[in-house]
Amino acid sequence: MPMHHMLYLCPRCGHDPLMAVERRAECRSCGTVFERGMGASILVKTPGKPIRISTAKDLIEATETVVTASCDACIEKGSSIHQARVAIGHARGQHVVRFDDRVLGFCERIKSEEEGILRLDSDHLTLLAEGSDPRVWSFDAIGAIQISAQAIQINLPRRGLYQFEFLEDSPKRWEDLIQFALRHFYAARGRVVVQFQPQIVTEDLP
Repeated sequence: MPMHHMLYLCPRCGHDPLMAVERRAECRSCGTVFERGMGASILVKTPGKPIRISTAKDLIEATETVVTASCDACIEKGSSIHQARVAIGHARGQHVVRFDDRVLGFCERIKSEEEGILRLDSDHLTLLAEGSDPRVWSFDAIGAIQISAQAIQINLPRRGLYQFEFLEDSPKRWEDLIQFALRHFYAARGRVVVQFQPQIVTEDLP
């Protein structure tokens, strides 16, 4: 995953978004540059300060802390949490994955449909595509959510699997936001989410 997708906002100052600069991510506010180091390490270069070595885990957690606070504020105000332009695909059957004439497994065959705006609210997703009526999916209709390099996939048990490829945004951001909103949605109903894939599973709050 590209650095500016993994760290979609600055974990140091909160500026949103980080900019892709070659194989690095750069904050246009505080000037900090995030660059891959050895293994799972990331070099944090802030103007006027010594280079700091951090871990991807620590920086991701700092990013998630900022976006969680923002998401919480939107839910409290009753406003939409986020929206982004996407290319929409719908699963139409499966491909067989083979190697040396052996079947290794299966993957979804995604058929591209259209482009539109995906909007996240506190209890549903809305897809707004030009020339089409809005499509609304309540959270209790979502069976699973998973992320790939450029997209997220949402499984709707009664409608199949949809893929949303983000044209200008980070799929990691959307995974974080949707998971947070789902946790909040179920917590308000006395449930806790214990897993998101291969299917969403909830349990009664203790």
